[in-house]
Amino acid sequence: MESSCNADFDLKKYSLEKYLAEGTYGTVTKWKMNSTTQQVSLNPETHVSIAIKTFKNTNGLQIDCIREVSILKTLKHHANIIKVLGVASENDDHPQMIMELLDSSMKEYLRKNLNSTFKQIMHCYRMIKEGVTYLQIGRA
Repeated sequence: MESSCNADFDLKKYSLEKYLAEGTYGTVTKWKMNSTTQQVSLNPETHVSIAIKTFKNTNGLQIDCIREVSILKTLKHHANIIKVLGVASENDDHPQMIMELLDSSMKEYLRKNLNSTFKQIMHCYRMIKEGVTYLQIGRA
């Protein structure tokens, strides 16, 4: 998979580890930093594993892709919003959004914690609400 990436992220330091999911807009894959790069990097901001969302090349989806990337890139970091690390394109056909990789998806987290207390569930809902509120205010 040959990709050209913007100056703020060097995708050449990573290799594809596994396929994570496919949705309406494209596929999400997990990439891991090459071991030699890990040993050289002293930067605490370095992400050992990343997620790459590769958008499908379908009419109309390009606009949605551009909109999603531009909104997320303009936002300041928020604890409840995934951080966009960069953008790339695979042969200029399939735009890619490079993001931090979380330990699990919201769906997985909720399934693992079905027996949570009411207080824990309300905390989870509060975090979702704070993230959505931040997105609404950030776009205003």
